[in-house]
Amino acid sequence: PCGSCNWWFSFAALVMTRRGMPMSTFVSAITNGFVADRMIAVSRPVKRALVLRGTPPWRVAVVPNAVDLERVDRVVSDDERDAARALLRDAAGRLPVAEGSPTPAPGELVIGVLARRKDHDTLVESLRYVKTPVTLLMIGFSSIIYRLPSNVPHRLISLPFQDDPRPFYDLIDIITLPTRHEGLSQGLMEAMALGKPIVTTHSGGNTDLIDDGVHGLLVAPRDPRALGAALQRLVNDRVLRERLGAAANKRVRAEFTIERTLAGTDAVYRAALAR
Repeated sequence: PCGSCNWWFSFAALVMTRRGMPMSTFVSAITNGFVADRMIAVSRPVKRALVLRGTPPWRVAVVPNAVDLERVDRVVSDDERDAARALLRDAAGRLPVAEGSPTPAPGELVIGVLARRKDHDTLVESLRYVKTPVTLLMIGFSSIIYRLPSNVPHRLISLPFQDDPRPFYDLIDIITLPTRHEGLSQGLMEAMALGKPIVTTHSGGNTDLIDDGVHGLLVAPRDPRALGAALQRLVNDRVLRERLGAAANKRVRAEFTIERTLAGTDAVYRAALAR
């Protein structure tokens, strides 16, 4: 009770979720860590970062994101695929002539990134080190205009955010994500579930998803030369692309299910209520 008044205060259990790498101040991190009964981190690197910022480790549980297989495995109609191709043709047709012809040449691989802006300047710069002509397809933003480096044989197509990116996955040969800070990428998990070969950075939750050389290729963040070399390696080696894609598909479907995420979340809330 509050002194002689008739007010009573009760406190509900509080659970916080960190879906990205912590970017808050040290004081804020400590405060949140002690206010919350439990904290959910979507990957082991996120948990490590929280603990380093002062969150008691016993209050943090790792509950990974899940991939929605119903969304990923749905049948994409020919009309949807044709509409996606039409968007690509329209966007490419509005590029300066110096950036190449509107559509990929026969046999030319498409390197795709489906995400909001995350160090895409590094990705564009990495194309200096990719000698085989490719089309770079960036979906998720278009407010910032990227230009290819001079004297490269590639094409660049940029599209705004898409409500349903699923049809575009069918048009992409290699998926890349050049981010520096990643909690646990939903886009990478979708690509893995579709068996796409991946090049991403050795940062954040990417290392929970991918073992380098097994489920994809990992490179240092903000290193255009290393990223370009890894992309060129996949462009050159179809067998490697197929092997990495198959291993990625198997892993994400076995370990990052909605059922596992629900069970882990339920356990965290029960622990918070018990406390």
